[in-house]
Amino acid sequence: WGVNWKPFLQLITTRSIETDQVILFQGDKSPILFQIATGQVVIRHTAVDGTVQAVDHLGVGDVFGHLPFCRGPSTYSAIATSHTTLFCLERDSVDRLADSERARLVVMFFRFLLAQLSTQLKE
Repeated sequence: WGVNWKPFLQLITTRSIETDQVILFQGDKSPILFQIATGQVVIRHTAVDGTVQAVDHLGVGDVFGHLPFCRGPSTYSAIATSHTTLFCLERDSVDRLADSERARLVVMFFRFLLAQLSTQLKE
């Protein structure tokens, strides 16, 4: 693809999360995209009547936080079920990258993001 990924990769940070720590609350507008480097995360949804349901279990390589990263509040909570390390990408960082001459990286990133999302939706 002939793209220098180094400027993009420098935007990614890591976070260490303890077991049972909430990473993302339902309703959050936190514009951070997460990828699991180590550990596991459960995705839970709380219905209007207060019923809580585990809707997915994620592991190494899985990506979450798509909705608040792209446009709006999260429709679920994400909780670490073991000690977890996350790769994190903040939307503001991508926005700064988009304002630079590296716009091609942003386009490729969103292609990657859409591919990840479509893969998870198929599962």
